[in-house]
Amino acid sequence: RVWDRRQVLIEALCTDCGDPVEVLDVIMGDGGTMTLHDGWVLDRKQVLIKAVAARNFSALPVLAMNMRNNETVRLGFGRMLDRKKVFFEQVRNCHQPKDFNLNREAYCCIALCMKAGEKLRLPDGRKRSAKQLLIEASFDQFDAFARTALAVTLGPGETVELSGQVVGSRELLMRAISIHENSPFSRPPRQPIDYAAAIAEDEREACLRAYAAGDLRGFAIQALARRLSLGETVELGDGTTVTKTAVS
Repeated sequence: RVWDRRQVLIEALCTDCGDPVEVLDVIMGDGGTMTLHDGWVLDRKQVLIKAVAARNFSALPVLAMNMRNNETVRLGFGRMLDRKKVFFEQVRNCHQPKDFNLNREAYCCIALCMKAGEKLRLPDGRKRSAKQLLIEASFDQFDAFARTALAVTLGPGETVELSGQVVGSRELLMRAISIHENSPFSRPPRQPIDYAAAIAEDEREACLRAYAAGDLRGFAIQALARRLSLGETVELGDGTTVTKTAVS
């Protein structure tokens, strides 16, 4: 058989070596299907489930991002898992599952899916709430995702102590934005998102979508504007100004 680049990527995804983001976002696109060499026609989610069954665990967070919070999937190991548990499988299949820092981004995603009062048992036996997970993740002063996720998890007027400083959601978002401004790893978003509409519907879900799209800065700016007083303006480190122009 002669395979073109697309077919090679598709087949690689369903082994343990393909890149799910490249295949799905670049080759497949949203709402599309792909045909495997054995004739099976699979949609986006089915491809990711097949990839996980083939022990391509890099597909786990991509699969979770393509799920809703109330949705479950049956993976290759036979269990029905909800979105939060699919993210946790990424931790369980890490080569050092007890290393919190190594799994920090996965824990941020899990925290954004957790309900009020819910606690997660970590591989080392500790139990943590969503806020506790995000506070621990935020001890890395260069983790913009952790601080953005913590900001949208805090209630109105709620504060936390980080590195000896008491901060609220506004301060956390400002810090997250400044990290993006100074990061050599910043990149344009893979896909545009209407953050005003997404945040109005579900702010924590919008944060997850921004993380998946590679545009946490765009989300953080809109989330910050939402927390300003009407007419209030703040200036960011790169000279960008953020103003609240409407009641949210």
